[in-house]
Amino acid sequence: MTDLEKIKRLESEIGHTLKRKGSDLDSISDLYYSIDADKTVKSIRLRNISLQTFPQSLLEFNELEDLKLSQNKLKEVPPEISKMKSLKYLSLARNDLRSFPSQLLDLNGLCFLNLAGCGIKSIPGDINWLKELDELLLFENGIEHIPTTLFECNNLKKLMLSYNKIADFPNIEGSLNRIEVLSLGNNKIESIPENINELKSIRWLGLNKNKIRELPRSILDLRLNIKWKYESRFTGRGIILENNPLINPSPEIIKQGNKAIREYFEQREKSGTEQLNEAKLILLGDGRSGKTSFANRLLNKELPKEKDRTQGVDIIIGEYAFPIANGSSFKINIWDFAGQDKYKKLHQLFYTESSLYVMVAESGNTTVDYDDWFQTAELFGEGSPLVLILNEFKSGIGTGSFDINYWKKQFPELLKEVFTINLGTKQNFSTAEEYIRFIAQTLPHTKYPFPSNWAAIRRVLHERREEQYIPLKEYFEICKQNDLPQPESALILSSVLHKIGDCLHYQKNELLKQFIILKNEWATEAVYKILDDEVVAKSKCGFFDQSDVKRIWNDGEYEHMRPQLLELMKQFKLAYQLPSREEYVTPPLLPPAPPENYSWPDVPSLELYIDYDFLPKVLLTQFIVTRHADISKGRKLVWRHGVILEWKNEALGEVSKTRLEGRDAFYIRTQGRNRKEMLTIILKTFRELHAEYKGIKYREKVPCVCEGCKTGANKQHYFDFETLNRRLEKGRFEVECDNSLEKLNVLELLENTFVFEQYKEGSSLQLKGSVERESAPEIRILKIFLASSNELEKERIQIEQALNRKNKLLRKKGIVIELLIWEDGKIIGQSLRSQDDYNVEIRQCDFFTMLFYSKVGKYSFEEFTLAKTLFEEKGMPRLRIFQKDVDLPKNLQKRDADSRYDFLEKLKELEHFPVPFQNTDQLVNELEDAIDKLLADEAFVKQLKCE
Repeated sequence: MTDLEKIKRLESEIGHTLKRKGSDLDSISDLYYSIDADKTVKSIRLRNISLQTFPQSLLEFNELEDLKLSQNKLKEVPPEISKMKSLKYLSLARNDLRSFPSQLLDLNGLCFLNLAGCGIKSIPGDINWLKELDELLLFENGIEHIPTTLFECNNLKKLMLSYNKIADFPNIEGSLNRIEVLSLGNNKIESIPENINELKSIRWLGLNKNKIRELPRSILDLRLNIKWKYESRFTGRGIILENNPLINPSPEIIKQGNKAIREYFEQREKSGTEQLNEAKLILLGDGRSGKTSFANRLLNKELPKEKDRTQGVDIIIGEYAFPIANGSSFKINIWDFAGQDKYKKLHQLFYTESSLYVMVAESGNTTVDYDDWFQTAELFGEGSPLVLILNEFKSGIGTGSFDINYWKKQFPELLKEVFTINLGTKQNFSTAEEYIRFIAQTLPHTKYPFPSNWAAIRRVLHERREEQYIPLKEYFEICKQNDLPQPESALILSSVLHKIGDCLHYQKNELLKQFIILKNEWATEAVYKILDDEVVAKSKCGFFDQSDVKRIWNDGEYEHMRPQLLELMKQFKLAYQLPSREEYVTPPLLPPAPPENYSWPDVPSLELYIDYDFLPKVLLTQFIVTRHADISKGRKLVWRHGVILEWKNEALGEVSKTRLEGRDAFYIRTQGRNRKEMLTIILKTFRELHAEYKGIKYREKVPCVCEGCKTGANKQHYFDFETLNRRLEKGRFEVECDNSLEKLNVLELLENTFVFEQYKEGSSLQLKGSVERESAPEIRILKIFLASSNELEKERIQIEQALNRKNKLLRKKGIVIELLIWEDGKIIGQSLRSQDDYNVEIRQCDFFTMLFYSKVGKYSFEEFTLAKTLFEEKGMPRLRIFQKDVDLPKNLQKRDADSRYDFLEKLKELEHFPVPFQNTDQLVNELEDAIDKLLADEAFVKQLKCE
């Protein structure tokens, strides 16, 4: 029975028709097979078709190399699978296997095995039988232990074990030092071994979401970038540590990168360490709730009078201290904010993680928006605790309408304790104070060991806070006097102190880099003076110029720092400069509605919504300032709740605050030739801003474009962007509108809305890293001549498809590929032509390419010689020969073998060596890489003819 007959039998057994890969196959199909020149089936995919039993027909394919059965409902695989000795690639991911199938251990030719999401609890000790294993994917299981025998698989390069229950880092011995990619995120690992530096080949190590508290210094020997944030999964090199309870070094130091980490270890070895014994207390609550009274009670001060009401931010440093068990003292720095609504947007800039939040509310006041305050603390505190103080203005009110049990269920990780006190009589105050002292000492950062010389420099800076700021040169001198003489080391320390909120030092801004701002509230009070100014707020509606700056910052303490303070407002994303360079805009003071004379053009637009569980009040201001260079009408078509962006003659965009399905949201729409590019950049900007808010919860809503939604025949449906991307990861390429029940192609929906990196099967779409927007350029034609034979038809078709996709991107850069394919004596898509005609085409092409495998045509060397001669004479065409480098067909005729041998020998004599490829993907990548290199050569591009 032939393999094609076996395919028919398999189709009958599973009740589905398989497509042949390389013919009419969609590259994302769930059902396909591939067949080689000998009519032997080499790969079969039966994905996501609800198979409950292993198809017996599969066992008949004796030379099958690649089998994908992921996303089915298989509970077991038959013992006979062990006889499929030709298998090299096997995927059984996301089935219901529950245990590692022992019969797979007999497949000693396997180099790739995917058993992710199968409910497997353990890895068999005999795993070392799989000597050829190169990649092993076991993520999303329940594995607790890694047998040492796994690392006797000498070829193992990639091991994916994230989302399991592993408590111990794998023993670094055997072939583990050959591992290049090791994913151990989302486990229960508590420590990293000292000999981590023996992972000589590692290029990517995922350790995020574990229980690691300390890093060994030896981890720096791996020479990989140590990162806190979890970025793209397997691109580049790095070590990911996000969401670990690290104290040595602290997350703030890790976020500064390898230089800061190395400096930390060097300084603590040189000077020893000491704990900070210091915490930040942030007071929250409405105006007149008693926040300042509570702070004064802690500080043994008199209660404030009406004239003492807090404006903006008042920071009291180092005045509240108490003794602790080891004989030293613990200090709490109190940040007391104004409670008026107009200040709330700005306060969020100073709410930080690793702080103790204390909310003071008037007991019995039913207008208090507890949900808003709690969500604020949860979002900005990133795991910080909150204590609620219910202030009894009249005795006997108690907790009033506040339901303690309800709110603790709503915010179980945030709300630690509730106290009812009377700040006037101090009733129950001492109990609340004792608890605040206790919980402040539990904050993670209070346990961070700080190098002693760093701590000494920090103390000097604190002692000089009343100077407001010092020049960088003076800071360097302080560091020298405290055993930190190198300027680079001093800058690393200032970046750490900036990160933990001790000072302000923006090193990437040349103007601000020259000063260390020692008193943060001095800078913020200067900002408040602009925002509180009656002329700027009411007469000018958010616009101000240099005359306003001089009038408002007229005190001696600001006079010589006006340029720096303006830059600081930009860094806070509270203001931007107009092109005139003399006028500024602060979005929080702009009019709330768009200009009356503006209307959105009535032409087709792309749309997107982003809705939030809790929308940070300052987020739109930050977006406006970030993208201010794109604002229409000279950066003036903007209002408090929205903005119009414009790329002249290319794209128009609107971002405005709205409501969607009961939640705060942004409505985004773009139109014009570059509307996809603009929408992509807007979304990327929001994502970058979201990254500053660790706990933010939002959804990107893509409108459905089915006929029912477009025509209004049914209610508009919205797809969640993340859910669509997960569908692509799991191989589900269709999605159904909830309202019309029409089906849509996920890739098509997303790629018609945004600009992405090239899609890779089995992965999610990634927004384009660098989105280019250009005016329509003149079009230059890159003529590529591709010579091949029909035995490489599959490769030729894939090249056509790949270059068609590439053309869509290149056209925007002014390049179009014109592909002419010569296959077995004729040009594909045209009538039969003579060899002379063919030679004419070679003379006119810019890039001559040839594919060969088991045989070479009688004119091939003549054609190559002509192209090479032309190149040597005129520099065109460029040449590239590709050789399929796999085993030759067993039934290869002698004359074909001789033609191949002779051709290779002639190429060797000319010192022209073909580029080998093993599969179609490799060929396409090599060809595209060659094209990219050519197009990066300006001299080459100038030689291309224009359209």
